[in-house]
Amino acid sequence: MTSGEPGARWRLVLDANVLLQAPLRDFILRLAEADLVAVFWSESILAEVERNFARVSGGENARGRYLRLHAALQRSFPLALVGEHQQLTSTLPIALHDRHVLACALVAPAEKIVTHNTRHFLHQLLARYNKRARHPDDVLREVIHDHPATVQGILVAQGAALHPPRTLAQMLDRLAQDVPQFASQARLAFDR
Repeated sequence: MTSGEPGARWRLVLDANVLLQAPLRDFILRLAEADLVAVFWSESILAEVERNFARVSGGENARGRYLRLHAALQRSFPLALVGEHQQLTSTLPIALHDRHVLACALVAPAEKIVTHNTRHFLHQLLARYNKRARHPDDVLREVIHDHPATVQGILVAQGAALHPPRTLAQMLDRLAQDVPQFASQARLAFDR
C-alpha cells in the first residue's frame, strides 16, 4: 500500500471529519491504493481525529482503536504524512482552527482539501493559493466519472473484507449516509 502518489490524478488533503468516518475513509484510502488519488494529512489533522474519535466511533476502547488506526495509516501510507510549518500556519488568512489544514495542502502540495465543512474554506481565500475545498461527494463523483469499473471493483473488495461481508448494494447504502450523490451516481453507473 502507498499514498497513491505516483499515478494519481488528484492530490487530496483529507480533513479530520473525513478521516473520522470509517466507511468513507476506507473507501478513499482504497482509491489511493489504486493510484486514483494521492492522500495527505498532518499530525495536527490526526490529533483532531484523535480528539473526536470516541465521540464519533463510540467510547469503548476508543484509545486502542485510534492507536491501531494511526499505526495502520503510518504503515500503509508513509508518504501521506506532511510535515507542518508553524510559521506558515500563523500567516494564513482563514479561521485559526482550520489553518493547519490549508498549511498541509500547501506543503503537500495538494490542490484539494476534502472536507464536510467546505464553508470554513472560502473559495476566494483559497484561490490565491490555487487550492479548493471540496465535499467528498463532489470528489468521489469526479473519480467515478473517470474510473467506474475500478471504483466498482474497489467497493466490491471493500464489502468482501468486512465482517460480515457486505454486498455492493449494502456498501452503497452505507456510503449514501456520507456521500449520497456519489452513491446515486454509482448505482446508475453500475446498472449499465
